[in-house]
Amino acid sequence: MIVWRVSKHQSLAGSTAPGRWNLRGSRVLYTSNSPSLCAWEVFAHQVGTDSWPEDLLLLKIGVKEKNIISVNPQDLPQGWNTLSYKNNARRFGTSLFSKNDIPGFWIPSVVIREDYNLVLNPLFPNYSDLVTLEKAYPFDYDDRFRKFFR
Repeated sequence: MIVWRVSKHQSLAGSTAPGRWNLRGSRVLYTSNSPSLCAWEVFAHQVGTDSWPEDLLLLKIGVKEKNIISVNPQDLPQGWNTLSYKNNARRFGTSLFSKNDIPGFWIPSVVIREDYNLVLNPLFPNYSDLVTLEKAYPFDYDDRFRKFFR
């Protein structure tokens, strides 16, 4: 399958920075099921800042579907989809990777609930055999979005 990521880097090693689905120090790579969703996900984190996102790449990522799970929305912790989500969402996602037995999980997007993000586990055994960078494209947001920045 193909997933997408908007990033300044071509690396698929992930990050240990805390996110909605991982505690600080837990390495994950956030991807989306479409280029438009990953663009919205990144944009949502930039709105209200004074730094226009520049020097971005759109990464096309190939993922072998073996052992990837889909999280049932009813199983998600309370408040997972709010701006004031608590560490319970981070603990939930981190716990899915605690046994290192799945390479990733599909989770509903907060930005567009009908779309899904795939959170990948770069520490999964043979991760580099399962997750590959297919292509990197230059990516720019349309200048009409600049009005959302300070």
